Amino acid sequence: MARPTFPDMVGRLRYLPWCGGHEHRLHDKIEEMLTPLTTFVREGRISPRSRVDFLVDCSEGAVVVEVKVKGEVSDVQAQVKRYLARPSVVGLILVTTVAKHRNILPAEVCPGRSLAIVYLSPLK
Repeated sequence: MARPTFPDMVGRLRYLPWCGGHEHRLHDKIEEMLTPLTTFVREGRISPRSRVDFLVDCSEGAVVVEVKVKGEVSDVQAQVKRYLARPSVVGLILVTTVAKHRNILPAEVCPGRSLAIVYLSPLK
């Protein structure tokens, strides 16, 4: 099985269905999408105190897929920054149903690491 690239993963995640803000359902949809694509760990550990929603094997290396259906921008940005600071993580895709999370700026989070924000809206 050929591993997907970071941009391919972002593109595929953009087509996830709206799950009404239900994080568990969104996790299930992501798992369905990932299963035929690549190897991954749901609720994977990247450090003793950091558990991510998905740790995905992409062609560039380990990519975190983190799902948010609520939360303040500053809190989510701090979490993303903490995850991207791990040496084993090459990128992070934030899948969110919260419009204000689109304001997280990649350059301010972790320069030199890949960050993509996939906003899922009921108005697709």
